[in-house]
Amino acid sequence: MLGSRIETGELTELAARNARRELHLHPRDLPRLAGLIVGQRGDDFGDAREGAEASGFLATGLRFDAGPEGFPRVHMTITGNLTLECQRCLRPVAWPVEIFTSLTVLTTEIQSSQLDDPFDSVLIDDDGLNMQLVVEDEVLAAMPMAPTHGSGSECAESGAADLYSKFDSVPMHRPFADLASKMGRPEQSRDD
Repeated sequence: MLGSRIETGELTELAARNARRELHLHPRDLPRLAGLIVGQRGDDFGDAREGAEASGFLATGLRFDAGPEGFPRVHMTITGNLTLECQRCLRPVAWPVEIFTSLTVLTTEIQSSQLDDPFDSVLIDDDGLNMQLVVEDEVLAAMPMAPTHGSGSECAESGAADLYSKFDSVPMHRPFADLASKMGRPEQSRDD
């Protein structure tokens, strides 16, 4: 088991030994993520709490090594199941977490110019590398922008499909559709 903060010396040692560690985090301990999880926000109620039980721990497997450029690297496997809010029906929807990433650990931004892929890097500060924050960043980056149930699934059962079909049947009003002809210009096709 590993603490959530790794100091520079410890990181160098872990990388030299190609060490493996595990880190288990609960979503409520990740403040930015907790605000997006059903049952963790504090404003959830009713049947939404049923989905909260599925939001357990995030298991994070870590493997350290010395990268090809000579900087320590951490390879992360983050797995778990989070309960998000469906953007169609506003009911809980399960999101399985399966993230695999490798990050090169740097002490200054200038070092990123020495990397083949500077976007897969993270800065370590004087207090060390906050793995809890790194895991939270990776999960937030991988999250769907608008989580929804699959088409034809639970959203349809909740009546959301009926709501969308009502909007689809309303004719679209285009107040400027014939403006070009009134101005004496030839009308252009929208496919141009």
